[in-house]
Amino acid sequence: MDPAHAHLILNHLPILGTFFGLCLLAYGLFRKKKELENAGLVTLVIVALLTIPVFFSGEGAEEIVEHIPGVSEQFLEQHEELAETALWLMIATGAASLLTIIIPYLSDSKNTMFRIIPLLLAAITFAMMVMVGNYGGKIRHSELRNDSVEQVEQNED
Repeated sequence: MDPAHAHLILNHLPILGTFFGLCLLAYGLFRKKKELENAGLVTLVIVALLTIPVFFSGEGAEEIVEHIPGVSEQFLEQHEELAETALWLMIATGAASLLTIIIPYLSDSKNTMFRIIPLLLAAITFAMMVMVGNYGGKIRHSELRNDSVEQVEQNED
């Protein structure tokens, strides 16, 4: 399996995993169900770890697809820049989630604020992941673009 294939297989995990973890955490907070809150937090930690190989497989995928006719260099670059930001947001979300899991074991704090921070970070991260996926789709799928590849490349010059 080459890096492009690996990237295509793995790239849905950060988007869907963040959404799933966010929903579990939000529902758990809303219903005051600690088990669901913790399931959401654990999901976000796991997704943060899985996002790392997705990001790094993108570099190898870029080298494979950048010279294929119909591939938009502009969308490829935008996808890469957004992906780097999304990676750091996901790492922050995973770290905040892990701290939120650990803090009650280190102190007697039952502060809900600790659970709100990963929730907000996960919402922001999910929005960023959707944008990354959108630009990733536009790299090769001209039906998702407003302009043809030729028009986009003329605008780059």
